[in-house]
Amino acid sequence: MKAGVEPTPHIQPLSGEPDWAGVAREMAFENASLTRFFLSWLSAYLWAAEGDKRAVADFLTAAVMGDGSIQTAVRREESGVELAGDVRLTVGRFSAKRKKKEEAGAITHIHKAALALAVLKAAGHEPERVYARARGESRWFELEWRIDAARGFLSNASLWLYAPELAGGNDEIRVKYSRALEAVGVEAHIKDFTAEGKRPRARLVVRLGGDTAEFSIRLQKGNMVELRFGTTSREEAERRAAVLRAVGVGADVKRTYHKSRNRDQWYIVVSTNVLAAESVHEEVRKAVVEFLQRCREAGALEEKTCRRLAAKIERGVPEWGDIRFSLWLKKTAPW
Repeated sequence: MKAGVEPTPHIQPLSGEPDWAGVAREMAFENASLTRFFLSWLSAYLWAAEGDKRAVADFLTAAVMGDGSIQTAVRREESGVELAGDVRLTVGRFSAKRKKKEEAGAITHIHKAALALAVLKAAGHEPERVYARARGESRWFELEWRIDAARGFLSNASLWLYAPELAGGNDEIRVKYSRALEAVGVEAHIKDFTAEGKRPRARLVVRLGGDTAEFSIRLQKGNMVELRFGTTSREEAERRAAVLRAVGVGADVKRTYHKSRNRDQWYIVVSTNVLAAESVHEEVRKAVVEFLQRCREAGALEEKTCRRLAAKIERGVPEWGDIRFSLWLKKTAPW
């Protein structure tokens, strides 16, 4: 045996009476992180084998958001080489350091990467480049796709899970989320505007990647802008609410009983303050401002009021969860 090369740990044969309880205990407790890794990627393989593209996309999106990176702009490395936008996923063991040599397991970052590559090949999302990385005792691989290729697996439906609850901030998940939206593409526009009847109204169309959702948008009393959608299909209501949440609009699905139809109805209602939140994607806020301008042109909204509302929506209003602040000056102030 060559110096410095240790033998592969002995694997107990299936014959005889193996200690299955010990094996289960070791996998569940002593190597819990390893178990989670293999079970999650094996689940993704089953989804790929069954043709469940949605489940695979959800899994890969979550993997990138957790252990990956997204670059949408062209950047220059220290060497001077220009790199276009890409999506990377880190796979492998982050630290190979052990207290004792005999504690080192037979499973390494190479085995993890091999499993991930096999699953990605089965799903039709093989990376275009694979980088082997090392720093000190750490070993890992980076899988890379161009932005155009990554659009095939970045899941529009699951992005709403990472929509920021609070506006502002530059934490890693928020930055990654914003870049993911940029990668899949967000568009919003107004169509079918009319000022006939009691209140001006139109259709707001929001597109997130390959998903499109339409909503009714109206100018209500008190110059309040209201977004609304109603249906007897809960699944469709949840889908459209997910699209809204993905672009930063706080939207919930609610249920009401339609007496004349003798059935439940599911609906979404979003008011001006929610549409003006800083977390709402710029394209959506631009579309709402366009609706206000159409209302002004139709004579349903005063010029001054239109400018005030448009400025509020364009700059975005900071939010702190459900907390709201009010300030006023009283004549009886002590100073």
